[in-house]
Amino acid sequence: MAATTLGPFIDALVAALQVRPGLARVNIFGCPVDPEDLGSEGIEFAEEVSIEQAPAAMMSTAKEESYAVSGSILVAAAAAPLSSPVATVNGAAKVARDRCLAIVEEVTDELATNDTMSATVRDAQIVSMDVHQAMAPEAQLGRICWAEFVIAVKARVTP
Repeated sequence: MAATTLGPFIDALVAALQVRPGLARVNIFGCPVDPEDLGSEGIEFAEEVSIEQAPAAMMSTAKEESYAVSGSILVAAAAAPLSSPVATVNGAAKVARDRCLAIVEEVTDELATNDTMSATVRDAQIVSMDVHQAMAPEAQLGRICWAEFVIAVKARVTP
């Protein structure tokens, strides 16, 4: 009997995201990594996951389980010189923010449309998200945007 579906779910999600055309330049990790390893566009999953399990039915070895997988997306955008420093900063912020949210949409679409994901879990969807923006450390006018989100997962563990 598998102890949990967590490992197969993370592996399946990372593999599915790695072949999406909209994520071709994105570094995707099934574990936490140093910010430098994320590169200018990156996703990381599962820093800490608490798993809840309960018997699926009386006299059954199957278990219903639920867990929340944390994820984060980082996008760094260099500043392209525009008409003024304000326009340059706003332009870089928009590029980083728009790309970060586009990557969130790729993850959301994968969770909603991947029929093979159901081989590992019954339901998985993003249930909360925080979006942050900041200055890029290497360039005064460059900007970064990152999203931290939670994927709620429901599954059945069978022997």
